[in-house]
Amino acid sequence: EVGPQAAPIAPTYPANQVKAVYSSTYSADCGFGDWGSGTTYTQDTYGKKYVTTALGYFGLVDFGLNCSNMEGLRMAVFADKSFSMGIVPINGQAESRVTKSIVGGEWNYIDIALTEFTYTDWSNVYQIKIDNVSEQTFWLNDIYFYTTQAPQEDEDAPENFTAEVTKVSYGSVEIKAY
Repeated sequence: EVGPQAAPIAPTYPANQVKAVYSSTYSADCGFGDWGSGTTYTQDTYGKKYVTTALGYFGLVDFGLNCSNMEGLRMAVFADKSFSMGIVPINGQAESRVTKSIVGGEWNYIDIALTEFTYTDWSNVYQIKIDNVSEQTFWLNDIYFYTTQAPQEDEDAPENFTAEVTKVSYGSVEIKAY
């Protein structure tokens, strides 16, 4: 088994354009867990290490992300040998899979436009299933949804805003804003 000897290249999107599932670069925007059929997983220096059996599938679970304004899904994958993997975000609609080839012995940077999936609603992505991996050992890092669009500034924000407390009583406060 040959594992990664260095971390994947760090992503460059600003954090406010990312919904991170698991990453050494970004803070996670959700809870994170794993499930799998015959899959074991451990934390490793350069990401999460997965060892799958012939059943060949597992999932990243326990998150609920609103990805409605996201454009793509990106992940870094390092494998000890070349193989293909199916990537299936789960959001309550009929499953849609994109299959990607992984080159063994190097970090692979998978970038999938969300339009490649058949989903129409991205408001609650709660799992990513990885399947068709057979018996493999691989590492995952920097799994996140992203947009290339910077967030809009709030142009209606008040300027020179002031407020004063006008009344205080047990359990309540009255505030006058100008």
